[in-house]
Amino acid sequence: MLSGGIAWALIMLLGNDSSAGILRGTQFEVSTLTVLPGLTFGLMIGVLWHRRETISRLGLLGYTLAAGVAYFISFHIAVNVFDRLSGSLRDDVALVVSVIIAGLIGCCFLGVVTAYLLRVPYQSALGLPVLVGGTVGAFLPLINLPSDGGFLVFLVLWQGAYAASLVRLLRPATAGLTRAVTMGVGKSRA
Repeated sequence: MLSGGIAWALIMLLGNDSSAGILRGTQFEVSTLTVLPGLTFGLMIGVLWHRRETISRLGLLGYTLAAGVAYFISFHIAVNVFDRLSGSLRDDVALVVSVIIAGLIGCCFLGVVTAYLLRVPYQSALGLPVLVGGTVGAFLPLINLPSDGGFLVFLVLWQGAYAASLVRLLRPATAGLTRAVTMGVGKSRA
């Protein structure tokens, strides 16, 4: 009964062809384009953390899934915000604004999961990584390059910049030290 009520509420919220939902016209797509970039990024960073004994196997799985969800969320926010802005702004401006908004939201989600998994202060996972992830999203117009390599260039730049923003968390000594300080170990005694 509860799942039926939730399903109905989601349909009413999102809308469909026969209903006028709050978010009518919102598009959701599950495809390799909306899932694989995030899962691949999460798996690669997660394996690195696991090899450095920063997270467990379960943490590796959790980070991989969280990165996939973060990208999925970002993709859909960008597409749907762009659709709503493109009528009132130039398309290139609407594209940049929508991707910055989407990047900020997706990176916030992934940052919260990262802080939880690594047991680091939230500002470490939500500060620079969110700022970088949101602003580097402005490179999305690169997908319009004349060749088919535009999307490749965008993904390489975006994911590379985001990974670079995690560098403090990727170093095993820093992550361990940060964890020790936040847990009270390593504090000087008065």
